[in-house]
Amino acid sequence: MSSIKIGWIGLGAMGNPMTNNLLKAGFELSVYNRTKSKTSDLVEKGAKAVDTPEELWEVADVIFMMVSNDQSCKDIVLEDANFLNAPSASGKFLINVSTISPETSLQLFEAAKEKGIKYIDAPVSGSAGAAATASLLFLIGAKESEVQTIIPGFDAMGKKNYFLEEVTKGNKAKIAINYLIAINYLGIAETVLFAQNLGVDNATMLDVINNSGAGNVTSKIKTEPIVTKNFTPIAFALENMLKDVKLAKNEGNNFPLSDGLLKAYTDANDAGFGKKDVMEILSFLDK
Repeated sequence: MSSIKIGWIGLGAMGNPMTNNLLKAGFELSVYNRTKSKTSDLVEKGAKAVDTPEELWEVADVIFMMVSNDQSCKDIVLEDANFLNAPSASGKFLINVSTISPETSLQLFEAAKEKGIKYIDAPVSGSAGAAATASLLFLIGAKESEVQTIIPGFDAMGKKNYFLEEVTKGNKAKIAINYLIAINYLGIAETVLFAQNLGVDNATMLDVINNSGAGNVTSKIKTEPIVTKNFTPIAFALENMLKDVKLAKNEGNNFPLSDGLLKAYTDANDAGFGKKDVMEILSFLDK
């Protein structure tokens, strides 16, 4: 069993498989989630559940946070006066693996620093499937030497760590890679539907794509869902992809594809596809 005691906030589609991998690796784990029923499975496997986020400081050396957006991070870290002021917090780590804006991340860093807490941005690249198989990429806004004691935790959940040396650099790298991933999803959808309109069936077109230079991990993973038109379980919600495209836009991304990308995901979200898998951008366009 690892000597590092880990606290965890957020047990959604990513947080649940990530914490399962920490338990498998032998970490002592305590968890918090707003919907407490989501902690029961982990408790059965050996985790401890707490009633408030600040309680985690009493039982953990490091707290990981995996929540959906900037506001959720602010609610926990900034709006809850008890969190940063917890007596046991000073000198410990707060590792934010959520995908949020660099501005919010810097705000959290500065607030934590005032209380002697070591805030690190370390968003992950990879879907729920990658989280389940511990094959995530960690984009860490710190030097390797600064997080040496935490690396075993990263290694239990991912396949590679990138140390980007400065606070918010992890956030920035995550926004950039998700911009490309958003392009991939939309590009696959448009190509498959264009071929369909020309009389080429989806299965054949995807086989062509996957065996050509245009094929990639995304096209291969999404082949079966597209062909069967079954996009469950949801690997990554379309509304989260839209959030990330907006983050890229807010960071000054004005390259030629950015406007069309933002419009496509916004329109799909407005049409009721936000809670569905991101590959259902194809379903939205196929109407």
